[in-house]
Amino acid sequence: MKRRVTVLTRKEEIAEDRLTDCVVVVIDVLLATTTICKLLNHRPNSVIPVKDQTEAHTVANQLEEDTYLLVGESGGYEIEGFLRPDPLEITKQSLSNKEVILLTTNGTVAIRKSANAKRVYTCSLINTAAVAESIMSYDKTSSIVIACAGNDGRFSLEDFLCAGYLVDELMKYSTNWSLSDSAFVAKQYYENTNVTMIKDQLASSETGQLLKELNYHEAIDFASKKSCINIAPYLKGAKFFA
Repeated sequence: MKRRVTVLTRKEEIAEDRLTDCVVVVIDVLLATTTICKLLNHRPNSVIPVKDQTEAHTVANQLEEDTYLLVGESGGYEIEGFLRPDPLEITKQSLSNKEVILLTTNGTVAIRKSANAKRVYTCSLINTAAVAESIMSYDKTSSIVIACAGNDGRFSLEDFLCAGYLVDELMKYSTNWSLSDSAFVAKQYYENTNVTMIKDQLASSETGQLLKELNYHEAIDFASKKSCINIAPYLKGAKFFA
């Protein structure tokens, strides 16, 4: 039997009660999953995804002072008392022995909606090859759901591009796949996007244009780099490790 790969284009499509036998890969290139990967590459204790500000403060109140960082945005904009989720800025902080509590409009919500899965990974362009390798090492039979976070209920070009990249990487390990229509089209889209186009596509996307207005220029450039970090963040309990 061929192994199924499905791409969901928005977090609103995630069916929480249908994931228990699946491996789920959440993608939010701009910027949640890029930030998680970059953070874990700097070795904090863990990254804790939360669904809203109330939960972020609840988690923080359970931790000792100076043992955590609050990181987050709402609609792309800064939240008072939170560091903004710029992967390059945050990793200038001291992360040793810290828990990073992360809140984003789309990415961490998609992660929480996926928590019933057999395993949850996060993927971005910067670590796609590592995620594909880890999936194939972890489980060779379960269906894979690639969940693009999208943009507040709307399709996100950059997430779909990364989904296609991941499908392409998975197919390097095996030809025994059954692709959903969305997975097939995502792969075709990726195959028709060369390396020099990726940065421009991220910058010109709806989310990219907003982030440029908010001075995330360097973060967008970084997020466009393919497989420059060799880690595959996975959810264990309520925390991400690598």
